[in-house]
Order: sequence, then structure tokens, then C-alpha cells
Amino acid sequence: MRILSLFTALVLASAAGAFAQPQRPVSIEVIASFDYPGEGNSTSAQGINDQGDITGSYDDANGVTRGFIRYSDGTFREPIVEPNDAAGFTFPRDINNSGALGGTYADANGLLHGFLLSGTTYTEVDFPGSDSTTIGGLNDAGDVVGDFTVPGDFFEKAFAEIGGTAIALEISNAKTSTGYGINNQGEIAGNYT
Repeated sequence: MRILSLFTALVLASAAGAFAQPQRPVSIEVIASFDYPGEGNSTSAQGINDQGDITGSYDDANGVTRGFIRYSDGTFREPIVEPNDAAGFTFPRDINNSGALGGTYADANGLLHGFLLSGTTYTEVDFPGSDSTTIGGLNDAGDVVGDFTVPGDFFEKAFAEIGGTAIALEISNAKTSTGYGINNQGEIAGNYT
């Protein structure tokens, strides 16, 4: 229940504007800009770990979405394609400190499914009873957060999978909710409407 109450508290505080503070000038230094190698690629960075390895996706010149890892030394892993991706959509969202990825892919029917990738091993992550699951983040223990929908209900609901146990994150009076990140203490960040 700690996860649920913390998720609700973070979301409620954010919605109430509790984090609004006077604006101060901020200086931003761009450390590196990059695109996945190749012609016509549109690159989107999504997550970074403590070593500076970055994951995300790129759309190639044919509009196919593939995942990538850009290592801290500037080299890239070969394109990441979830083996069950039948729609040209593999979208990693986060990378943990051991280099494991969490993300989403689309099946032949266009339905979304979550996946974890550790080395070359893919693990499917689908919330029980759902027809669509997306992964928003993962921590170093391999715990994940994201959202799911069930047949007949198009409103996304947040969930966490902690130690292999899936938990729906119910928020009173929320129509939709999404989990975007989970840290190593099990604290979850997300939003709801």
C-alpha cells in the first residue's frame, strides 16, 4: 500500500500546484546531440541510467519504429526489435543501471504489450486481463510501472509490477492514470485525470 499512497500523494501535490515556485533563470548546457546512425532517422531519447547510457526509439525513413541504446562512449547497440513486434513498433522507455530496458511493442493487431530486455533475453510484461500494456519505467531491481487497458474500457489505468507481482494503482475519482517512473526505493511518479 505504500506505493499506492505515495503515487496518490505525488500526483495530488502536483495537481494542486504544490511544486510551483518562482521562476529563476536556468542555464542549460547541451552535452551531446545525436541521431541514430543512418539516413532519415527521427530519434527520441527516453531514459538515461547513472552511467550515461541512453535508450529510446527512432523512426527510420520507412516510418518503422525501433529501439536503441547509445552508450556513454557514443557507440550504439544494433537496433532493438522485440521478437513479437509485428507492426513495426518497438519503443524502449527506460534503462536501469545494469543496462536492462523496459518498453512497449505492438502486435499484429496493433495492441500494445510491455517488455523487458536484459542482454539478449526478452520478457513479456502484460497486466493480467489487459488487452494493452505499456511500460513507463523500471528500477534496478527490475520492478516496472506503466499503464494498461482492459477490453471494452479505453481508459488507461496505472500499474506496478513489484517482485513479479502486478498491482493496479487505483486513484479515487480518476478517469485515467499512468505510471512513468519508479526509483530504487519503490517510489512511483505518474499522473492522472
